[in-house]
Amino acid sequence: IPTSYLSTQIGEAGSIVVGGTQVTVSLNGTYVDPVVVAVPVASSSATVRGGTNAAQTAIITEVTTTSFKIVQRGSQADTDGVTSTTVNYIVMEKGVHYVRSLKIQVGTFTVSGVMTNYTFLENFTNVPTVLASTQTNANAGVPHSRGDLVTGSIVQLLLENGDLNPPISYTETVGYIAIEQGSDTESGLQAYTTADSFKDTWKTIPYNIFYIDAPIVISHLTNYDGADESYMAIATITSINFEVSIEETTARDGAHTTETVSWLAVPAGSIQGSTA
Repeated sequence: IPTSYLSTQIGEAGSIVVGGTQVTVSLNGTYVDPVVVAVPVASSSATVRGGTNAAQTAIITEVTTTSFKIVQRGSQADTDGVTSTTVNYIVMEKGVHYVRSLKIQVGTFTVSGVMTNYTFLENFTNVPTVLASTQTNANAGVPHSRGDLVTGSIVQLLLENGDLNPPISYTETVGYIAIEQGSDTESGLQAYTTADSFKDTWKTIPYNIFYIDAPIVISHLTNYDGADESYMAIATITSINFEVSIEETTARDGAHTTETVSWLAVPAGSIQGSTA
């Protein structure tokens, strides 16, 4: 933790309604090299979209110092297009930050279709929560990142391309936010990784701190027990809890084994912290 804690804006959290047409989101903060992570919010948890034409995910296609571009796409087997829904996002400046005692590292890796170890900027004392999203769409596909082993020094990542397992030559820039697990009651920021118990049915996760209004929540897969192409979706975000489900792409059967889930919640708006 920095000896002098000077709180400045290190990021921001928000949501945007987006469908199959790319949308440009302007950033409120001032950044030199920002990273964006995002997750689709299903309109209802009454149905399971995985393995159907309703499956779709959010793809960040470009990030600049002042904005990012985002779109939702179904996989190659999708035959009925994309529905416009809310997408939650969190933006943070690259580097090492602290929100009081919580250490945060933000960076990018060049990730391929082969599971590879990637080293954090600095080691964590304990295993962090990791969120990761593509920052580019150079291959014009449906890329989404999957995590596996996370330790205090590395995270394993690969890319999936819709219904496809792409080769090592298929690469995109993936941005990540790694944060020590825990809660900061003053800022409302909290981040945790669950037990290996989440699958293709909706399941509720309670917060560890109290919110007056529903926060912005991001949730990503950080395990690779099930090899069918998949990603996280969230729904029913309230001030006390939210729901998550693992969503398989359209060509798969929708039934997915249990995995661990990483999640981060923070109030909408500016994220304040100290940069190391």
